[in-house]
Amino acid sequence: IALHEYGGIGGGIYCYSSRALIIDNIVCHNNTNAYGAGIFIESSTGGKIINNVIIGNISNGIAGGGITLDHSNTQIVDNTIAFNSISGMAGGIYIRYNNSPTIINTIIWNNTARSYPNISMDSTSSVTINYSDIEGGWQGTGNINSDPLFRNPSIDDFCLMSTDCTDSANSPCIDAGDPSIIDSLLDCLNGLGAPRSDIGAYPGDYLTILDINNNQQNIPDKFGFSQNYPNPFNSSTSIGYFLPKASKVNIFVYDILGRELETLISGPQQPGNHQVTWNAEGMASGIYFYRINDGKNSETKKMILLK
Repeated sequence: IALHEYGGIGGGIYCYSSRALIIDNIVCHNNTNAYGAGIFIESSTGGKIINNVIIGNISNGIAGGGITLDHSNTQIVDNTIAFNSISGMAGGIYIRYNNSPTIINTIIWNNTARSYPNISMDSTSSVTINYSDIEGGWQGTGNINSDPLFRNPSIDDFCLMSTDCTDSANSPCIDAGDPSIIDSLLDCLNGLGAPRSDIGAYPGDYLTILDINNNQQNIPDKFGFSQNYPNPFNSSTSIGYFLPKASKVNIFVYDILGRELETLISGPQQPGNHQVTWNAEGMASGIYFYRINDGKNSETKKMILLK
């Protein structure tokens, strides 16, 4: 959603009274002369903005270079809001008119404005922010104030740097997100590090659904498991595994000669994101393998014990 130019509000996306679900988009390089150069949400209580990259949007207006929430208690989860600008205030997010949104696992960084470059709100509003990277800092559980180390913002690559992906450093946003959210896909374009969620718009392909009681559950869309963490490790390490449906799961540990050493899991498991710990206290340093199967799928990974 890019390169739109609008004289009013919502240069990229405008939603009114819609309970909008804005998921998995790149909203970039849009322009407006008023509010919300990237996204403007109005009178839409209950909507969600999830896993979007909102970058490089420009407004000559009063407030809200990236996002403006107007009487809309929208939930903002796993987004990267960066390099937006406005001639007024709140280059990142502006909140007004009896708003109380929640922001989780979101990077708000390097936005520019005449005042309050990243977040601002009017006197009728408030915001709850947790497990987010906010330039200048923000009160809340798990929030940090550190350069997120984007991989290459000059070409709009806002993935996080990781030495596992041949980058020169590790982003402080890796494994710093809400610990109740688990990454089901770990690679250089998605989640990084351990299964714990990262901060920002590349959370690792987990899927949030609602059960019959309208409770949120994080259910992966495919079977898999992650590289153990830490690796190499000393004495104990954790292994995350992800089930799209109820399955009988077996996880075995083998030595380098292929001899089975231990059964970590054997039995029925519910769908969702799981984690098991291997305690190798009595084992010698060396290379080990772990294998998971659910009756249909099987995968093996290597791990290194260093004492």
